[in-house]
Amino acid sequence: MNAAALRAVDWFARRRVLVLGEAMLDSYLFGDSTRLCQEAPVPVVAVRERHDHPGGAANTAMNLAALGCQVDLLSVVGDDGEGHRLTRLLAQRGVGTGMIAVQQRRQTLVKHRVMNGDRLVVRFDQGDTQAIGPDVERLLLDRLSSSLPDVEALVISDYGYGVVTDRLVARLEALQARLRRLIALDARDLTRYRAAGITVVKPNFEEATRLAGTTMSHATRSRADAAIGAGEALLQATGARIAAITLDRDGAVVMERGRPAYRTYAEPADQSRAAGAGDTYIGAFALALSVGTPTTVAADVASAAASVVVARAGTAACTADDLRRRLQEAPSSRSSSDGRACTANGRKPAPDDWAPAAGHGTGWRSAEALALADEGDERRDRDDVGARRAPALHQA
Repeated sequence: MNAAALRAVDWFARRRVLVLGEAMLDSYLFGDSTRLCQEAPVPVVAVRERHDHPGGAANTAMNLAALGCQVDLLSVVGDDGEGHRLTRLLAQRGVGTGMIAVQQRRQTLVKHRVMNGDRLVVRFDQGDTQAIGPDVERLLLDRLSSSLPDVEALVISDYGYGVVTDRLVARLEALQARLRRLIALDARDLTRYRAAGITVVKPNFEEATRLAGTTMSHATRSRADAAIGAGEALLQATGARIAAITLDRDGAVVMERGRPAYRTYAEPADQSRAAGAGDTYIGAFALALSVGTPTTVAADVASAAASVVVARAGTAACTADDLRRRLQEAPSSRSSSDGRACTANGRKPAPDDWAPAAGHGTGWRSAEALALADEGDERRDRDDVGARRAPALHQA
């Protein structure tokens, strides 16, 4: 399966992806503390340096650019220093910033993290979270309508901070009825996109069981078993074809309509290093699907990308070369939910003659189709398939 994953990575540069959601600035204040504050029993941190990184939907876009595809970010920032800084950082990292709207008197979202050495002391947030203004909303509506036909995939990173309004969701539903683009969704409220033709959603365990109306019982052996039990109801509640239910240290359970559950496992990682890994995961997953990889291959690609950034401090990006190295290091088989060694939880691995699909669709192509794709074959598969697996992170 790793051979198929590596082949998919080679095709990333041929894809264009649109990211929609809240752009944020992740700011890290690094320092040291040798004493407690006199006003309260808290450490006094002498800050010596500050590092800023794109966060939220901006981090998703940055990681997609690092993986080699063409990516544009559709979002809103304020007319302030933080907004200008974020836009410059994105441009430096190869993200298209022409669709980022600037709203006067809106404060850009920033998450500040104060670090005492390598330990997170406190996080404090700033920025406006109310709905964007009507003029800016109209601008985003026009840009969504004009750009969606030209991309292979849309990634939505909706933190509920006012950028993705109800009118934008309604416009997306209307566009999807005609275009049927691949959409990967990470949102606090997954159900509001139920009619938008979503390909894949990624709730955490608590979100999944809440949406499915299920709970852990004494008869349930593990959270993975409970997640599997919630899968069908979750798919119905969200309207998605795929749901990747993340389980933190226990990995993830991937549910796909008409397929058996696919259990994957996460590598242990310091939670303080997990900032932004979920953004990396959804971007890599969507990009892998956009070149036509099967569900299990896309899951391995996304998992590998997330594991790269979790191993690094702060908000990091995974490049295509990073991903290739990680895939080459990783074992080519997974374990099923009952512990038996197998590939993709009993599913057949991707065949060696798998070939990426041309155009805007996803699906399987024969080896002979690869030559046609190289010649600009415009045939489109409309099968919205995929899955996600990575260190289990939810938006905060």
